[in-house]
Amino acid sequence: MSSDNSTTKVLGLVWNKTKDTLSCEVPDMQVSDDVTKRTILSCMSKVFDPLGFLCPAVLPLKILLQSVWLAKSGWDDRLPEEVMAKFRKWITEMPYLRNISVGRDTFGGCNPEQSLVELHTFCDASQDAYAAVVYLRAVDQDGDVSVQMVMAKSRLAPLKRPTIPRMELLACVIGARLSNFVTDAVNSFQIPSFLWSDSTTALSWIKGNDEWGTFVRNRVKEICSLTKPEDWRHVPGASNPADLPSIG
Repeated sequence: MSSDNSTTKVLGLVWNKTKDTLSCEVPDMQVSDDVTKRTILSCMSKVFDPLGFLCPAVLPLKILLQSVWLAKSGWDDRLPEEVMAKFRKWITEMPYLRNISVGRDTFGGCNPEQSLVELHTFCDASQDAYAAVVYLRAVDQDGDVSVQMVMAKSRLAPLKRPTIPRMELLACVIGARLSNFVTDAVNSFQIPSFLWSDSTTALSWIKGNDEWGTFVRNRVKEICSLTKPEDWRHVPGASNPADLPSIG
């Protein structure tokens, strides 16, 4: 908590009561000359980000840790110089995350009962990770538009890399889960929900009624149990905001 009492801790996040924003607490991290797998995991666990708005910044460290696992390094083995250089660069950039915040008011000051409110979930994948992010878009009676990020989540690709279309489908799975979770949280307002992906293949799987293989069939079944196939739309890759948490 700051000396002027303008901030306080709320459920592990920092609440700025003056600006009414939420941010993550980023502690100072001291790194010794020798960087080990234990060091990387320890630093990564110190960043508590339940809303996921630091996903693009934390993902590179997760990818780095996965590469160390693949190299079968011991917990206290000194890592290669290239890995240590990437890790030290990440550490030096971490303090900038204290400047990142999101508004606590999800509706951006709009009255959800008197405004046009929609939930939009974007999904994307890369070779190393897949992600989804949920936004709430509100248009008030004066026509003013506000867009607020609600929640995001990114996950590393499995060690045995699937094809990119399958990675995109995995992104749609966590997108459906996030969308369903947020929709339940604001269910009293009956807010319509739309989901977006830049993968035409994943969208054809979701909207199709064909007998897909086991991998695709199981994930499409879960997606359709949480969302309506007609709510899925295509977004150009260059306009997909989920590109950030899926690449880092």
